[in-house]
Amino acid sequence: MIISVKKQAWVHVALYAALIFFLSSLERPFPPLDRFKKYHIDWLLHIVEYGVLGALLARALRLSFGRAMAWRLGAAAFFIGCLYGVSDEWHQSFVPHRDASVFDWTADSIGTLLGASVWINGKNLMSGVGKREGDDG
Repeated sequence: MIISVKKQAWVHVALYAALIFFLSSLERPFPPLDRFKKYHIDWLLHIVEYGVLGALLARALRLSFGRAMAWRLGAAAFFIGCLYGVSDEWHQSFVPHRDASVFDWTADSIGTLLGASVWINGKNLMSGVGKREGDDG
């Protein structure tokens, strides 16, 4: 069975969201990093984690909706990623030794924005590589 690239992109989003859900279900997902909590290293991890989600969302949206305006794709990826971040923080509030945090959600949102922006801007830059000014094709 062959799955279209568009469907594969959404499968990647779903699998990555499931990974985030799994990690959020753990009481201590990365025990060696516990000693760095006072330095807010976990915020950096949230930014990276949701940056990947933002890029995957932007890719899936681009494949689904074609050449829609880049800012619309970015806004949609950001909105979806932020909603998932809220649900992730709410989920963590039920996990022993974890809590929901507005600061973590903010880091999730920043990561989503950065990931989607990097993917969209990188895609736009790559689509212009090799074209001369004034070329339409």
